[in-house]
Amino acid sequence: MDTKISTNMTNPMPNSQCTARMDYGEIWSYHQLISMILLSKKHTSTEHRFLDDSEQKGQTQERIKTIASHYAIMYLETSKKGGKNLKGRFYWMGLAAFAAKQVYCGALAMDDVVNKGLSKVGYYGNKLDDFTGAKAIAPKYIKHLEENALSDKELDHIRERMLLGNLFLFLDIYPYHHLYRELPCSFFEAINHRNSQKYVSTVKTDLYDLPHCDELGLIKHFTYDKKHLKSAFESIQMIERLMKENIGKRMNDKTIEKIRGYQQQSLLDIANHEQRVILQNCFYAPNGRVDPTLKKVLDKQKQLDKLKKTMAAISWIADVQGRQAVLTNACQLSDDFMEGNANRERFYEDMKNSSELNSTWGENLYDVEQRMAFITRIAEDYHFIMLNYKTKVEGYMQSIVNGEVVEGDGDF
Repeated sequence: MDTKISTNMTNPMPNSQCTARMDYGEIWSYHQLISMILLSKKHTSTEHRFLDDSEQKGQTQERIKTIASHYAIMYLETSKKGGKNLKGRFYWMGLAAFAAKQVYCGALAMDDVVNKGLSKVGYYGNKLDDFTGAKAIAPKYIKHLEENALSDKELDHIRERMLLGNLFLFLDIYPYHHLYRELPCSFFEAINHRNSQKYVSTVKTDLYDLPHCDELGLIKHFTYDKKHLKSAFESIQMIERLMKENIGKRMNDKTIEKIRGYQQQSLLDIANHEQRVILQNCFYAPNGRVDPTLKKVLDKQKQLDKLKKTMAAISWIADVQGRQAVLTNACQLSDDFMEGNANRERFYEDMKNSSELNSTWGENLYDVEQRMAFITRIAEDYHFIMLNYKTKVEGYMQSIVNGEVVEGDGDF
């Protein structure tokens, strides 16, 4: 059994408290269980059921929205245990809300493509005939579309792996934030001892029974190197300290600049953990080899992205999503969003294509260094709009909390 590390009060209510000593396995079991309950619906007074299509159609999409919502809640500090004077300490969580929302948009788009038959080669030309105006765009691009059509099997594979990555990331990162918020004095010791194989037996069983979680070995059952996380939470600790020192005061520019520096550092540290430690190993390159089906799908998507009119042609038929991030509560930016404002593009980022890079292929999502260049641009955009449009951006986060995702239909 792991060493006992802390003695804590069981609850904050006077005259109803007792102290409890917990080992690392028990501590991590509790915070892991919280993350699992958040993605469940109460079934009876003693039972929760995990959000998944095996329970009811549409629950998997609801789970993705729920993940986005809880990221936003953690950033906004609006839960019962949130620190209203500390909003901004969990800076990455705000960006994560937009990223998870984009996963939801991608899942919707893939379902729409399958439901409308776009995975069937030869379908495009006939279907486009049904739409007035599409013929003017279509003929030149039909061959390009059909050469890069995705099969039902490919779409099913990418959807399943995307759901796995989305779930694993939440089950990984949320408990760290929850533990830090609840037991900051124990965090930097406890972080070294997370191992889902040593959870309390009931929690361990429930965790590994969740969809995809029989593959948690891909991320070493949370026993991987924690260097990025340690650095991130050291920055979070400094943010928190500066905020607490200035509660009720007007912060001077020097303090604000320090906080923003620590926010940016924590953002990039967690982004590196998220991409290099979690998603690289469970989604892009399980067991150290790039998933061949995933590579094939992403290469096809990249080819489609080369010609925006090709994407426009598809959008006459079904919802489509490029390799993009949109930093609002919408799947895509509408044409009139911040129209005429030079900063409009800071709310949107996509992978660079071959012409932008002066290369044959453009950026590859499955190459971790090229993907990190994309992620870093997104982080820089987020940091910029949080400086210049903070109220607007936090409003989008609240919309995500409320489940208000504007589902675009491919307006290119």
